[in-house]
Amino acid sequence: MSNFTLYPFFKSSFGEKNVDGMKVEEGEGKGPLKEWFTMIGMQLASKWKQVPTNNILSDADSTQVTVRGNTISILGAAESIHPGFQLEWETINGETIIRVVNMCVENGKFLLDRSVPTSHSFVASQLRIYQPSSAIFEYIQGSECYWLNENLNDSPDTRNLLTFVGWFLASAILHFSSIQLRIHSLFFRLLLNPKHCVTLEEVQLFNPQLFESLSRMKDMNPSDFAEYLKFEGADARLSVDEYINYVLKEKFGATSAIGWQLHSVRQGFTRIITLDQLSRVSITEVDLVESICGSRIGSGEDFAVNEIFRIAADTDFSSCWPLMNAFWQTVNAFDPQLKRKFIKFVTGVDTLPVPGTEFLRIEMPFTAISSNDHLKCLQMLPQAHTCDNTLELPHYWKALCWREQHDEHEGSTKLEEELLLVLSKKLRDAVEYSSGYGLDSTSAIAGVLAEKPLVPDAKEESYDSMGIPALIEDQGAVELDNPHEIAPRSPQTSEHEADQDDDAVPAQEETNPESSVAVVSPRPEESYEEYDWEEESVS
Repeated sequence: MSNFTLYPFFKSSFGEKNVDGMKVEEGEGKGPLKEWFTMIGMQLASKWKQVPTNNILSDADSTQVTVRGNTISILGAAESIHPGFQLEWETINGETIIRVVNMCVENGKFLLDRSVPTSHSFVASQLRIYQPSSAIFEYIQGSECYWLNENLNDSPDTRNLLTFVGWFLASAILHFSSIQLRIHSLFFRLLLNPKHCVTLEEVQLFNPQLFESLSRMKDMNPSDFAEYLKFEGADARLSVDEYINYVLKEKFGATSAIGWQLHSVRQGFTRIITLDQLSRVSITEVDLVESICGSRIGSGEDFAVNEIFRIAADTDFSSCWPLMNAFWQTVNAFDPQLKRKFIKFVTGVDTLPVPGTEFLRIEMPFTAISSNDHLKCLQMLPQAHTCDNTLELPHYWKALCWREQHDEHEGSTKLEEELLLVLSKKLRDAVEYSSGYGLDSTSAIAGVLAEKPLVPDAKEESYDSMGIPALIEDQGAVELDNPHEIAPRSPQTSEHEADQDDDAVPAQEETNPESSVAVVSPRPEESYEEYDWEEESVS
């Protein structure tokens, strides 16, 4: 692989420019080049690989695809489309619909993870099919950045791919282009200095949960720490600091799950720019992040909650325009700090997921029949279930209309203004004065020592509660060999019921999801066991 300048063209049947006998887009120079870098950057973090539809649909009995409810009919495609595959198409109105196949119910009929708003049909050639695939970079929500996928299989093909990644990152610098993928600065620090030893302070910025778990070990009494070392199969003579250093070495060292990956990335990177060249001009990891990765939403930057999350609301909310409009007007008017508190209230963490990858559910479970019930609704605060990102909202609009004997289906400027005040106060009180449950201080680092595997129940308790993969687990393949053998499972969660008095402070609830046997769909939160949800469209 040698140095060269790359100026790609994009093939287009509507293009008015010809290059080597092909019609291409008319853009020249760095326009298409920047677009290319962004497209490749997105692919590096993609958990889906597009499957050519020609082979799959060639045996189909019909060229027409029909979608009704949560069922899609593609006659003759049962042997080619399997549970876990993602289907994507556009409606006649230009709306893009994305659904995941949960199961094949009969020949050519598939059960989807969610229903479609309206039944419709389209030509099979418009269908795009994706199968699950391991991404090169995975999202770390604690730092809102991307990091190398520790579960990649060490194979010649994977090493070659990672070498390309290094070449790609260095080429972005030379072409003054951004990949628009926010990779953590610690990645570039290790890239620039292969001998760098990660410190606990660096972990704090990279993975706050891991930092907290390691830090709390210093507060353990000697007998508890000795029992922990025994449980882990570690040397009983290790001190707390020695054990922490060992954990950091196992997570970030040259022999770790990312050590060989960084080596391959570095090989590709240095074919374009040597580390000595960067050192001579005092280029740091911070400079590389800014020049390669592009911008991101910082902790003080504003954002719209319903653009970050996909909103799933029950019909009582989505059909009540005064309440829905007042709710989003209130929430999106919060300052960035209060918005993050709101997100923490509902999800348990104040960091943002990748836009469009998580649901925020809005339920209205409180039934009001009598006058006292409606009065109580006006006094209640919203409640949250962080186990499944659910906000439980009293029907303030109906309660106000009941009090004023106003038809709830008709608008009222006076009541709508009062509704805004009620929502603002109730949401602020709920967000500002709520608190969640603490987590086990050792759960993020349990099982690091490979000498003693944990029993399945212990692994589930140690790793899944924090969402951090264990180092002792087998490394997964880059792609699933038999995706049709594994159906995606929605994480099952145990949900506490919160009782709240008139002036009580809402309690957030956090429960640990049960570990799924195998996760084929990288977005399991989109799978529902009940299909009574409506995904709210963002205007």
